[in-house]
Amino acid sequence: MEDLEMNDIVSVSATVGSSRGNMLTISEWKMNAFMQLELQGTDIIPQIPLPNNKDINSGDLEKCMSELSSIRSNDREKHCVPTVTKIIRSEHPNHNVNCSGRKIFEANYTNTKQIEEHFKPEIRVRVGAVDEEFVVFGKRENSYIDQNGILHLVATWSNYSSIVDLGKSCTALRNNRRNRECTILHQPRSSVPALDSALLQGKDHFIFKYGRVKIRAKMPIGDWLAPILWLVPKSTEPAQTSPDHIKIAFTRGNTLLQDRASNFIDGRVLFGGVEIARPVHPYNPQVQFSTDEHFGKDFHDFEIIWREDKIIYKFDGIRFGHIESTEVLKTFEDGAYLMVGLTAGGKRNFNEDVVHPEHKKHIYNNSDAHANEIFKSNKNKFVHTWKHPELEIAYIHVYSTDNQDE
Repeated sequence: MEDLEMNDIVSVSATVGSSRGNMLTISEWKMNAFMQLELQGTDIIPQIPLPNNKDINSGDLEKCMSELSSIRSNDREKHCVPTVTKIIRSEHPNHNVNCSGRKIFEANYTNTKQIEEHFKPEIRVRVGAVDEEFVVFGKRENSYIDQNGILHLVATWSNYSSIVDLGKSCTALRNNRRNRECTILHQPRSSVPALDSALLQGKDHFIFKYGRVKIRAKMPIGDWLAPILWLVPKSTEPAQTSPDHIKIAFTRGNTLLQDRASNFIDGRVLFGGVEIARPVHPYNPQVQFSTDEHFGKDFHDFEIIWREDKIIYKFDGIRFGHIESTEVLKTFEDGAYLMVGLTAGGKRNFNEDVVHPEHKKHIYNNSDAHANEIFKSNKNKFVHTWKHPELEIAYIHVYSTDNQDE
């Protein structure tokens, strides 16, 4: 059966009988799925025809597809389907994996000290290129574990006067940009960041190639806030400017935001994608999924299946798109590591070639040398939207996968 996007509802011939000839109701389709699992053996992934759209609504179909996906996932846990996953670096050196569907990384927490078991904090300001955000990454109080084991990455307004000096703890690369990322002065061509926040990278702890990444998270709510849920190539240093990355999930915190074509791109729109730097034009294929409710209202499962031939994107178990690009897959062929965080502003996240000018004209302009200062001075115009200025992560799980995993 060819790959189906979430919104596809198609009429196909059934493999078992039906009271309406070749068309199946949703109940019959589900029964057929279970029958094939039983008859073919639970290590066989069934090829099940979909019912026609006269018999079901899209919500039923989404629920059914999610249930079948769960069956497939459980199936891999019970039986050894050969995996394509490779563990390149792990806290468990003897953690070999031969079968698909095996958990190879688990970030569950009970106290704040455990963050260091999986991640190292970035301590710097990202300046230049397509970053140029309004935050200083590094204060310990901006990342913590609560009593329920939830990881909080929080944005708070800073109180820097005319200088930010991160000293020897700064994690910026030792190159000609280091001074700009470790010591920030208020001067004619720059201003100190408006916010403190957190950015964590896992390169020292876990690197893998191909896998199913599942993050249960609650997205930030607040104008000009943006989450960082990335996979970064092994060959890239965490502090590299504008690193290539796979976006596991991305939503803008805004309660209302449109692009120049008046399409909504606010917190009700989930994006998945890849960003690859090029000398002239960056390459950033993406997929998206829209709902009526902001993604920061509740916890959701954000998931990718990184296979040899494609990257599949899922939301709460529902597939909503995929990217199959030779250039993308080649960029990550040596493996990747996790990077998670929360930021605000940035040329990458709120590109003025994309965002409708009416939304930003009274807030800030990316090209202004004192955008940080202007952003902070205008906060009374939007700070009331900051109902949830944090990224909450309940867990991060990574599983081995195979090239038939859906």
